[in-house]
Amino acid sequence: MRLFKKQKIEMNNKKAVVLLSGGLDSAIAAAFMIRSQYDLWGAVFVDRGQSNFAKESAAARSIARYFTIPLYEARFSVPDLKKNFF
Repeated sequence: MRLFKKQKIEMNNKKAVVLLSGGLDSAIAAAFMIRSQYDLWGAVFVDRGQSNFAKESAAARSIARYFTIPLYEARFSVPDLKKNFF
C-alpha cells in the first residue's frame, strides 16, 4: 500500500540563492541550479574564520564571476565556541 502519492510540482518562477564555499561541491550545486533553470539571485560566501580564508574566498569569487552571479560575503564568529565545546 502506498502512503504517499508522487506528484510533480510545477514551478514557473524558480529563484534561489546558493552558498559558495569555494570548493567543488558548492560550484557543482551552482551549476546544477543554473542547469535546472533556477534564477540565481546571488551566492553567499561565509567567512567563519577559517585558516584558508584567502584561497576559499578567491575561489568563491571566481566561481561567481564564471556564472555571472553576484557574490555576497557574510562574516560571523562564535567567540565562546572553542572555549565551551573544544
